[in-house]
Amino acid sequence: MQKWNFNDNPLGLEVIKTARDIESSNDSTLLGFIPLIRQESPYAAYLVPANLFIGQKVFLEDLIEDYPGITRKNNYGSVTDRATFGFAIWNGKDLEILPELINTTTITSLYKS
Repeated sequence: MQKWNFNDNPLGLEVIKTARDIESSNDSTLLGFIPLIRQESPYAAYLVPANLFIGQKVFLEDLIEDYPGITRKNNYGSVTDRATFGFAIWNGKDLEILPELINTTTITSLYKS
């Protein structure tokens, strides 16, 4: 089973970045990105390259939506952190987040269609 390594991209996935302010989002359109606004306040948008093809799988390095992440134990019991990264598929208009791969350390599931 392959482990995801942030220093290299074994599947060659497009890495989707986020904008946390309107100015960055507006500037990104000049560079060929489509901002997908997820929150108005505080502002947050995914910056999607305009050349993605429908069905393309991508890596979301900074997950905007609130998904439960990894549960860990501490001195007071169990704590579930907010998920910080994930994977999605571009449908031509939006990113369809793959909840089963949120904060996962393995990428074998991405080989399946």
